[in-house]
Amino acid sequence: MTKEQFEILKTLLEKLITILTRDKPDEYLIYWMPLIAALIGATAALVPQIIMWFIKTKRQKKEKCRELIADAYRNSFLLVEYYKELVMHKVHKHYWYKSSTFETDSKYHDLYYERHHESSEDSFQTELRIKPLLADYVRIVKSFQIINGENKKINSVIEEMSLFKPRKVSRFDGVPNDKLYEESVKEEDSLKKEYSRYKEFFDIINSEMEKSLN
Repeated sequence: MTKEQFEILKTLLEKLITILTRDKPDEYLIYWMPLIAALIGATAALVPQIIMWFIKTKRQKKEKCRELIADAYRNSFLLVEYYKELVMHKVHKHYWYKSSTFETDSKYHDLYYERHHESSEDSFQTELRIKPLLADYVRIVKSFQIINGENKKINSVIEEMSLFKPRKVSRFDGVPNDKLYEESVKEEDSLKKEYSRYKEFFDIINSEMEKSLN
């Protein structure tokens, strides 16, 4: 319903209320019968439009919410993959540095140290990809709540996620050369479990969004 249609309907209703609340002769009421008929006709024409407007608006909101949920799933999937990649680079960074300290051959020492730097740079670049993607994920979830209403559980999980700090990767202090590779594999598996907490956060939030839409 347009603003002009609303104003017309408002004016007609005000006139009808004035007629019905004033003590006037029947002739006066008869005089206003055409206006009352016009009011009834206008109302009959506008009510279906109002109903259709509400239906259309509700449908559009639901479609927008579905789009936001799909975006949230996409972002969370990418984030989980990036976290796995981050763990790998973090572990390799310290693995290659420790390997370089054991190597007496300058050729291999330099090679391992170079790989240490590469892993360090890869770790940094992965973190750069994670930060804006995580911020966008939170934006998507907040946009969903603006449209669909606040969800206390979602807000609680977002707060918990913001406070979560995975432990630092091991530097393999005291690990002998012949055990270094084995320990690096164990460390990578252990740290992946630590970072899997993010997946748990995303799964809860995404699930809550879907449930609140049904």
